[in-house]
Amino acid sequence: MEARSIKHPSTGAFTAEEFVISAGCVPLMPLPRDPMKTGPRLPDEYTVIYIRKRRNGDKVLAKGRKDVGEAIPETATRETFEETGYKSTIIELPTPSLAPGTKSTTMNKEPIGITLKKPASTAP
Repeated sequence: MEARSIKHPSTGAFTAEEFVISAGCVPLMPLPRDPMKTGPRLPDEYTVIYIRKRRNGDKVLAKGRKDVGEAIPETATRETFEETGYKSTIIELPTPSLAPGTKSTTMNKEPIGITLKKPASTAP
């Protein structure tokens, strides 16, 4: 994957009318395997499941908006099922975190990314 230069906002506060919380998963499908092979699967024994946008044909990961009162992990698995038809389970991954009490890399199920988009301007 190619590295991208991302500019982070230095500060910001947003009201509920200015943002949407979305969640999704990176669904993995096991590839066919020799039945004689035992033990855990290696990362190269999976393929990522994408969905294709009707508008332009781009391949994207399944995600969608969080419902009021819904926990983010439930949003992620629900949206993945709604968009792919596959039930999913969120697994812990070793990911860096800035959360208090964590080491540089911690096994967790917390969100691992965020996208900030400038809202579309509205004409007066």
